Amino acid sequence: MDLSLLTAYFRWTASIWTGNSTPGSPTQRDVAVMGLGLAGESGEVAEVLLAPSLDAKLLLKELGDALYYWARICDAFDLSAVDAWVERAHQAGSRDTLALALCARAGRVAEVLKKHIRDDNCAPQVLLAAMAAYAAAYRQLLGELEIAVEDVVAANQRKLMDRKSRGVLKGSGDNR
Repeated sequence: MDLSLLTAYFRWTASIWTGNSTPGSPTQRDVAVMGLGLAGESGEVAEVLLAPSLDAKLLLKELGDALYYWARICDAFDLSAVDAWVERAHQAGSRDTLALALCARAGRVAEVLKKHIRDDNCAPQVLLAAMAAYAAAYRQLLGELEIAVEDVVAANQRKLMDRKSRGVLKGSGDNR
């Protein structure tokens, strides 16, 4: 993957974020939204993967949503998205194992963010390790499914720009 695309996407997500955080100084509300967003969207990726038949279009959408929250957490805590992306090695696995790994890694990120909210303290190296583990599981999943991260980024940008142009970035559901 071209890491400049990841860097550009990372910057782009800051322009579309509707929260009140500034890099390195996230609000508690934004930390909660980002952490729960990453965990929730990772769960939705797992649901698509565990379905009897794979819906590639829906999978691409859910992968984009998960990557968006991952990028927002990196930005909020002033972590290098590139460092977090390349930190861990790729390992092979089945679709079920990959879905479980992605959810487990999202759960670890959520746990670190929970402690940040509860204790008003976040050790950057602990969060970076959790984000790197998530990125490794995410890359592994993309590799096994032969999905290019460039396709995920492009689909997510199209969807979010469409929602922004229609004034429906906030809210829930796919049909807004």
